[in-house]
Amino acid sequence: MPNWRSLRCSCDRNATRVLVIKETFMWNKLFRVTILLGYNSSMKRYRKFIKSPGFYLKALRANPIRGTAVFLSQKWQMRFDMKYSEHPLKNFVSVSSLNKTIKHNLQTVSISDFLAESGLSRFQDYNREQKLKVLLDFWGSDKASVHNYHLIYQPLIDSFDKPILAEIGLGTNRLDTFSNMGMFGKPGASARAFRDFKINLSYMGGDIDSRILFSDNGINCRWVDQTKIESVATFLDSNMFSLVIDDGLHLPIANLNVLSCFLESESKWLIIEDINYDMSNFWLSIMDSAKLSKRSWLVETKSALVLIVNQQI
Repeated sequence: MPNWRSLRCSCDRNATRVLVIKETFMWNKLFRVTILLGYNSSMKRYRKFIKSPGFYLKALRANPIRGTAVFLSQKWQMRFDMKYSEHPLKNFVSVSSLNKTIKHNLQTVSISDFLAESGLSRFQDYNREQKLKVLLDFWGSDKASVHNYHLIYQPLIDSFDKPILAEIGLGTNRLDTFSNMGMFGKPGASARAFRDFKINLSYMGGDIDSRILFSDNGINCRWVDQTKIESVATFLDSNMFSLVIDDGLHLPIANLNVLSCFLESESKWLIIEDINYDMSNFWLSIMDSAKLSKRSWLVETKSALVLIVNQQI
């Protein structure tokens, strides 16, 4: 007499295998078709496109020619995306030369050490950290997903009753701008997240791409060019900011312009994001030579370094 229970389990396993094989075949077929079109990407991106085609179509409308080329072929991205072109100010500092010649006694620190040394640890709140992370992820910012900057921003922002934030770099998705985030970037994502994080927070955003400037409840934006120190000075002189964030061009000369103008302003905190680890010697030497060591930190985060300066000390 057959064992019906084992036979049934065997049938269920076979049926599951058939379903898995069918699904795998379907996705492999889609993958092969798209490869023939020249588009090479992960299955995760296909699923995202199928789930929310409106977002991708909107991005394509913003970049009709370049966007279509990038969407069809990653190889074409190097040709149509300004981010991959040679910027005249891109390599004004030789990293290898710096590592050989610069000497200093400073070191990078962890996020927990920075919070303890700066006195911000008393404002840490796990629930508030998670709230900021959720908002940053919801609006499409990478400050919490790719990086873990929310662990720094939460206590810093909460240390002020009515924080006034300034951020250079709204995140353009126009591929003809050197500082773009890619065609699927969401301009103003962190602005909306910070605004929703704290009710009485006011935000001033700046970007070189005037096409993405906008105004919303608690948010104002204006044009700024980080490569022109006069433009940065005018932007920072518009208010006495609690916190200034540099998330723009990510070139040393642009960062130095922001640092220089910040030190001459009445603003209180500065954070320069997304510093490559191989640039640590450069920034530690800047901190040392400018005598900022007692009120500045080069902080190690999940994916990059951030320079933090406090003018309240």
